[in-house]
Amino acid sequence: TMTLEEFKTIFWWEWGNRQLGRFIGLLFFIPMIFFWVKDYIPRTYKPVILLLFLGGGLQGLIGWLMVKSGLVDRVSVSQYRLALHLTFALILYYFVLHTAFLLYQRRFFSLPQISPIFWLTGLVFLQIVSGAFTAGTHAGYIYNSWPLMDNAIIPDGLFSMGIMSLFEDRMTIQFMHRFLAYIVLGVTLSIVYQLIRAHRIRDAILLGLVVSGQVILGIITLITVAPVAHIELAALHQFGAVIVLSICCYLNAR
Repeated sequence: TMTLEEFKTIFWWEWGNRQLGRFIGLLFFIPMIFFWVKDYIPRTYKPVILLLFLGGGLQGLIGWLMVKSGLVDRVSVSQYRLALHLTFALILYYFVLHTAFLLYQRRFFSLPQISPIFWLTGLVFLQIVSGAFTAGTHAGYIYNSWPLMDNAIIPDGLFSMGIMSLFEDRMTIQFMHRFLAYIVLGVTLSIVYQLIRAHRIRDAILLGLVVSGQVILGIITLITVAPVAHIELAALHQFGAVIVLSICCYLNAR
């Protein structure tokens, strides 16, 4: 039922996304070669920089595989490949930001330390993956009420397809997205309390406000059926997830 004008709209988003990916690759590659030849890159960072560049190339390949999945069994792309593309993009983004924080502090490269913030970061990643499946299956189009879902806290019919319900049953997918949000919020409040006790008031306020704001934005996105009525709001919710991940990265680097 798509008209030519409607197709033009999605064409420009698709074309722009590809060109932006290529531009980012050049924006990374050209300075990398220059600084490498000039020997400006610290020796311990050379493998890290190279891995980040190769990761960008792999992300492009994953994006191609995602797009290729459309118009095979259905008109939209596979939710599995969509989730993989988004997840890998965020992993790449996280380590670019993590590396930048360490370079800014003039520190040797190291992986994030095991801490409460580290576990919160893992939960945030899991929640974002859950959001990808929510978007990929249009699970946000149904049960647009809160805090009840289908007139219950825990609705009937969950996991009707067994373990595959986590990836293909829209009721279960939306429920898990809600449930993980509550866990993220609970863990965040616990960490905020620990930060306050450690006299890190600014960090506590920053983390608490960003996560609380994202939860509220998620509820508004759900009850207004934003993917259908207000696509900008749905995009803002996804952007909010990246902000939460960025704050986690900042606190991990601290």
